[in-house]
Amino acid sequence: RYGIRTTFTCAALSLERSPNLAKEIIIAGPEVCAHGLRWIHQHRMNETEEQAFIDETIKSITSICGIRPVGWLSRYLTTDNTRRLLAESGFVYHMDDYSDDRPFWDTQGDVPILILPYALDTNDIKLWTAPSYTPSDWLQYAKDSFDWLYAESAEQIRMMSVGVHLRIMGRPGRIGALEKFLKYVSSHQGVWPARRVDIARHWIDRAVPGG
Repeated sequence: RYGIRTTFTCAALSLERSPNLAKEIIIAGPEVCAHGLRWIHQHRMNETEEQAFIDETIKSITSICGIRPVGWLSRYLTTDNTRRLLAESGFVYHMDDYSDDRPFWDTQGDVPILILPYALDTNDIKLWTAPSYTPSDWLQYAKDSFDWLYAESAEQIRMMSVGVHLRIMGRPGRIGALEKFLKYVSSHQGVWPARRVDIARHWIDRAVPGG
């Protein structure tokens, strides 16, 4: 409706078990970002276990979607090996970071990987966690965040992450807040609502690793 392409973060087995939904996602044109093989904690794994977890995720998503994932989001926490293993496995970007509002490079391993920070404060999970937002609270907070970043973007690069879940924002009493936010964003000039893979490619084409 608003011409906005999105990134779906998907646990691989959820796509395998819902092939019709997976097909609809691919037809609609969103990016599928790897959210692990299944929705489990990754930070408890040793290096061998984590590498196998990553490998099986790539294999599964590639098989069901016809294209391999290039982005990764863990379930909350990571290990000291995660970014290195992802980079060595061919991933372009990693989302597990909340420290900035712009992309940056992690060059600690032999292979650099682009970090596209995520955000929890503008995520609809705030509608669930105590103290929780009402839909109106979430909308106002999202708009305030957008306004501030939009103003800062006149002088420096800024990106805003808005994470939504079918089981949370997808409820009848909440979905209207998302639509109002999309209308608000669409009313501003010079805003690029983009898939994360497109942001990554744009950054890589114009930036130097480590810069």
